[in-house]
Amino acid sequence: MYAFSYTITQQAAERAIVYAFSYTITQQAAERAIVYAFSYTITQQAAERAIVYAFSYTITHKPAKRATVFDFSYTITHKATARAIVYDLSYTITLQAAERAIVYAFSYTITQQAAGRAIVYAFSYTITQQAAKRATVFDFSYTITQQAAGRAIVYAFSYTITQQAAKRATVFDFSYTITHKATARAIVYDLSYTITLQATARGIVYDFSYTITHKATARATVFDFSYTITQQAAGRAIVYAFSYTITQQAAKRATVFDFSYTITQQAAGRAIVYAFSYTITQQAAKRATVFDFSYTITLQAAK
Repeated sequence: MYAFSYTITQQAAERAIVYAFSYTITQQAAERAIVYAFSYTITQQAAERAIVYAFSYTITHKPAKRATVFDFSYTITHKATARAIVYDLSYTITLQAAERAIVYAFSYTITQQAAGRAIVYAFSYTITQQAAKRATVFDFSYTITQQAAGRAIVYAFSYTITQQAAKRATVFDFSYTITHKATARAIVYDLSYTITLQATARGIVYDFSYTITHKATARATVFDFSYTITQQAAGRAIVYAFSYTITQQAAKRATVFDFSYTITQQAAGRAIVYAFSYTITQQAAKRATVFDFSYTITLQAAK
């Protein structure tokens, strides 16, 4: 067992910023199970408000039954003086090679509570791919609930797409745009999805790009989320790329959090490489702090 715990504490005139990072690597050779557990916690406390960014990652690789499980759970909590904004993002990716079943489950929950009203945005996505019977199922369920002072607006969207590989060539393009504008402020939610499935060359490409822009009266907060999942079965290479950008701009200060994750799995030579690169940049009025974290894990099995 390898346990790594890092704590960085920065104290300014009236505020304290604490960055806590804890990593745990467990390797068991008895049952040939290797577990990689990564848990990150970033806590930032200001004078009257507290911002908590919690990230927990769990990677489990078992060569005995040839099953690989990737579990990603993210929790972002932002609390201000009169209002509380909670962003809960949980992702689950499960890849099993025993029965040749690949499951991609994405569940997103965004909860925003203002002074006299509560806005809840819940997004749940489930993608199931089974190669045994050559059937692919895409399930999309969206729920948007908005409650104002004297009114309640509910938007529910549910999509179910079932594809069977008759001609082995199918292209699905989905583009959604949601724009919400209030009296003194403007909130824009742009959601664009592109799903391309080609079975002729045995290449499957999933492109997901999300853009959320929130503008208030004196400050602007921008959340940009872009996800790219590319799976190619010809050369037996699977690439999962996740890039997240969170930009928060206040009256006199700007804070930028950049997170970029890249997971590359190659099964040709039976070598699995996990590359994680994180960049956190914080810029204050007269000072700038940069935290760069890059991790690379290479696992090679017997040929």
